[in-house]
Amino acid sequence: MSIEKLTQDNIDKSFKKYEKNKAVSGKIVLINKDGFVLNIGGKKDAFVYNEDICNKEKYKNGDVIIGIIKDTKDENGFVKVSQKEYEILKQNEEEFSTLKIGNIIEVQPTLIVNGGMIAKYHNFNVFIPNSHLEFQHRKDPKYYINKKINVCIIQMETVSKKIVASIKSYKIIEEKELDDAFWSKIDDGIIVDGIIKKTTEFGAFVTVYNRDCLLLNKDVGYFNEKAKEVYKAGDKDKFIVLFHDREKGKVLLGVKQLKDDPRIKLYNKYEIDKNYMGRVVKVFNYGAVIELEQNVRAFLHISDAEYGLLSMHEKYKIGDEILVKIKSKDLDNNKISLERKYEYEYEIK
Repeated sequence: MSIEKLTQDNIDKSFKKYEKNKAVSGKIVLINKDGFVLNIGGKKDAFVYNEDICNKEKYKNGDVIIGIIKDTKDENGFVKVSQKEYEILKQNEEEFSTLKIGNIIEVQPTLIVNGGMIAKYHNFNVFIPNSHLEFQHRKDPKYYINKKINVCIIQMETVSKKIVASIKSYKIIEEKELDDAFWSKIDDGIIVDGIIKKTTEFGAFVTVYNRDCLLLNKDVGYFNEKAKEVYKAGDKDKFIVLFHDREKGKVLLGVKQLKDDPRIKLYNKYEIDKNYMGRVVKVFNYGAVIELEQNVRAFLHISDAEYGLLSMHEKYKIGDEILVKIKSKDLDNNKISLERKYEYEYEIK
């Protein structure tokens, strides 16, 4: 039901036909305990009962009001008119005119029908097709019944006041807004608060601003700590953004970069051209990794080992304790190079 524009022409036509659900304008000619008698310009007068009047006390004889014809003839022979229904329809008209395709509204589904659901939005029915439900709930639309949800208007019909809406379209819009908000806050070098979502063999997924970011093991600690050794799901920490790429949806985080490198102090105490005892922890054909102390490892290349070796495996095995000399240091990269070409041999067996 809709309100026609109250031009004199269509009001006159309505007077003559007294059509139900049409708008009519009338002058108050009598006020009694039951309501108003209206002169509507036709052969019959109209009557507005108290329950259909808005603020009866403010009216007097001669005032003009507009109402909706509820019945062309009531028990007393009057055309029955409702001012309240007109005001409701007028309010609905005004509210409907403010809605547009693409608007987000909150509705409450109340009924499952063939092909979808009917939801209420103020005084309007909103149809939500099954194809526009969230994917995981399309087989069970009862999930939505009597819940307040947000939807996006995708179709409107002015005359019938029909509204078609989509949960799926709203989710797409919501996701884009969240995505825009997330990337507007992310930049290389900024420090963010994060929550460990889960740990893996290669690192951990960290939730930052409701988005998953990646913390690789190599960026956890300076002593080759793994994420699963340091964190558990739900742990909170501060992280630095090392890299971000919106197109690929990738954000890499670091935590060790927020701390001073403890290896600098350890490596600094080893002096070039001085001898130290070390333990072999890895052996390759071309060299060996020597642990000088816990968390301090150095490398002995075959060219700096004993003369005449074709492979380090000829002379070295894991666990051997040997005397080495510091050849060079690269503190920026925490590297120490060793040598063993002495004029004498020293071994601990």
